[in-house]
Amino acid sequence: MASLQDSSPFQAGEAKGRAEEKTGRMIEKGREAAEAAKGKACEAAEKAGSYLQETADAAREKAACADSAARETAQSGQEKTSSFLQQTGERVMGAAAGAADAVKNTLGLGAGKEDSH
Repeated sequence: MASLQDSSPFQAGEAKGRAEEKTGRMIEKGREAAEAAKGKACEAAEKAGSYLQETADAAREKAACADSAARETAQSGQEKTSSFLQQTGERVMGAAAGAADAVKNTLGLGAGKEDSH
């Protein structure tokens, strides 16, 4: 029995060593898994940031195009309005001049009439 008693501490130490080694491997696997998860999280964050940046850039570009189109439309509308008002003003002035000539002719003050008396 002496040999059994002598081997028990040896077996206990051996089991403890195996348990520590196994624990060390499990801790290392846990660290590796944590590093992999951290890497994936960083990669996902970068992709999300990149996507958001691209989306923001696209929105800015669309807004700039819309602004440019609105300015061009406003400029065109302003030119058309200006042209219309100018033409209308000329017509009104022509009509007023015609009316003034008609009144002058009616009253005998017209420049085109000469007295033959």
